[in-house]
Amino acid sequence: MTIAVFADVRGRLLLALQLCERWQRDREHFSSFYSLNYQTNLPEVKKNM
Repeated sequence: MTIAVFADVRGRLLLALQLCERWQRDREHFSSFYSLNYQTNLPEVKKNM
């Protein structure tokens, strides 16, 4: 019984850590995508001098 409880707790802990890792990876990916998209989609400013 003790082994089953330990395995269940360990499995839930590993799942939570994997979800945190994926959330962080996705967040970094999207933040870099949005910053690149924002920088490249700026309108060109032409100065007539």
